[in-house]
Amino acid sequence: MNPPEMNQNPAQLLTRALAVHKAGNLKEALSLYLDVLEQDPNHGDALHLAGLIFDAQDSPAQAKSYLRKAVDAHPGNILFSIDLARFYIKYQQTESALSMLERFSPGQVNDTSVLLQLAQCYRSLEKWDAVCTLLNKATSLSAGSFEVWNNYGATCFKLRKWREAIRAFTRALEVQPGRAEAYNNLGLAYDQQGDSRESIDAFTRACSLKPDLYPAQLNLGKHLLTQGNVSGAIERFTCIPPADRNYSVAQSNLLIALNYDPDISVQKLAQAHREVGTSLRPNAIPRPKRSALLHNKLRVGIISPDLYHHPVSFFLLPLVRNYDRKEIELVIFSDVASPDRLTGVINSMVDEWETTTGRDTEQISELIQQKRLDMLIDVTGHLAGNRLAAFAHKPAPVQLSYLGYPHSTGLETIDYYLTDATCDPDGYEPFYAETLLRLDGCFCCYEPLPDAPPVAEPPCLVNRHVTFGSLHHLARINPRMIALWARLLNELPTARLVIFRTNLLPHTADRIRMEFNEHGIDSERLTLTNTAGAGKHYLSVYDAIDIALDTLPWSGHTTACEALWMGIPVISRPGRRHAGRMVASVLKAAGLSPLIAQNDNGYIEIARKLASEPQSLRSHRKHQRKHLQNSQLLDGAGFAGRFTYALQKAAASIA
Repeated sequence: MNPPEMNQNPAQLLTRALAVHKAGNLKEALSLYLDVLEQDPNHGDALHLAGLIFDAQDSPAQAKSYLRKAVDAHPGNILFSIDLARFYIKYQQTESALSMLERFSPGQVNDTSVLLQLAQCYRSLEKWDAVCTLLNKATSLSAGSFEVWNNYGATCFKLRKWREAIRAFTRALEVQPGRAEAYNNLGLAYDQQGDSRESIDAFTRACSLKPDLYPAQLNLGKHLLTQGNVSGAIERFTCIPPADRNYSVAQSNLLIALNYDPDISVQKLAQAHREVGTSLRPNAIPRPKRSALLHNKLRVGIISPDLYHHPVSFFLLPLVRNYDRKEIELVIFSDVASPDRLTGVINSMVDEWETTTGRDTEQISELIQQKRLDMLIDVTGHLAGNRLAAFAHKPAPVQLSYLGYPHSTGLETIDYYLTDATCDPDGYEPFYAETLLRLDGCFCCYEPLPDAPPVAEPPCLVNRHVTFGSLHHLARINPRMIALWARLLNELPTARLVIFRTNLLPHTADRIRMEFNEHGIDSERLTLTNTAGAGKHYLSVYDAIDIALDTLPWSGHTTACEALWMGIPVISRPGRRHAGRMVASVLKAAGLSPLIAQNDNGYIEIARKLASEPQSLRSHRKHQRKHLQNSQLLDGAGFAGRFTYALQKAAASIA
């Protein structure tokens, strides 16, 4: 007697096979598909679905054979070609996958679901232009589809087509206004276009719709911080729970925000850093320690995401230009997302260069260990793009943190924090997880911007009044600084104040004006701006400033260096932690110690004295660049020697 299957035609067998397949019984479904093929060897659906089951059962040879037969038997069936392309993608057979996908042009496809499937395949192959073309057509076919517009927006974002991404996410939200994820995407697109106000609005809306959308909370916190809303940023960062994948990034951002907080004690700030540093350790697998140096000269690695036109580069350049190759081999691990001309300049001056962009923590740790370094230097701390998780693995026998972040990392696997005696005097050791390693002289060496505009005459000579100025990050302009600056303006009733920041938004400017008003300062005496003028270098803002004012608790050492190069005296009052003492170190290295105040009264007195001496301000403008060029602050060769000496001291711990 024949089995029941032999008495059924292919259509009946296929119906049974589809039912059991849908029920999850792959073994029986496969048997039925094969029964269909015994009767009709070219049956497209049976070949195709049998191939998918073989693939699900990890039988790639049979899967490929059946999927290929389905395509050959029915070359016009686009879905068969898509699934064969997916198979090739899965097994990294890129060229074969492309040959399947390119059989059909977007113009031949008028089904949105098929366009989305094609787009997904091309996305897997990172063929973003093709994805964009397919999704653009899908928007014309399904203008009322949230999925289509949101995917199209994400693709335009990937291609850095910010304006088109904004349009797509906006259309998606017109279709489904309650989708928090789309508001987060819209905020990111506005951010890339430089529209901070719209970014904040979009992130705020996302967080309102879905408070547990933690990427949006993180993004909103970052943007609030750029506008000087420190408490608002802290609130956002602290709402992200440890179980969320954004937690470690949120914790680093929280530490950054706490550094701006004038009310937190140095003890609590240090404890917060230690807690975050400890949280990085559980997943780390420390590498074996070496007991001695491997090389006749120090093999030193530096890892950074900021090796482009970024302040970190202009403080590393003097070291890179001048290090003694008889003493040091310098290996750079570049995490730069968008390299520029300066990236190439630095690359050309070091012994080895490794691009680490896109590698995960384990991969970077392994690469560093393979390089057989004697020491590894972090120049990012908790700032954006940091690789502290890799340092937790201890891939180098001696690890140091330096320059980019003005506080302890909190990581005990980092052995030393490179500093100087001004930034971290005796007694600051308890605030660090690392051992303090003090450079002789200043902790940094500055290389001025090559395109800095020429120095202008002090504006007070024409205005008949003195103008103070700040180009600081807005989070540095806290209520205590506003109170101090207002006191200064009240004591000098004809003086003016310029506050410049490219991301200064109108509502932030209004808040700052209001705070000054509360201290009796009329808004007419304040110039708050986010532009230097059409076509002008941002440093040309100093043409309208006579005297620069530093901040607490986080002083602006890059801002101070730039102001000094523009001939502007900078008044600073050291605080009680490294972040608030950097400008004091810079001024000492520049030979300008008289500009360092010991308290608020001294700060006011230095400002009053400078304001009363317009010819002294003119002398600063005329001679300061030459003076700086002959100072320790710009002495690259001397700094490289002192830096090398400090590294040799650190190396003694494994010698």
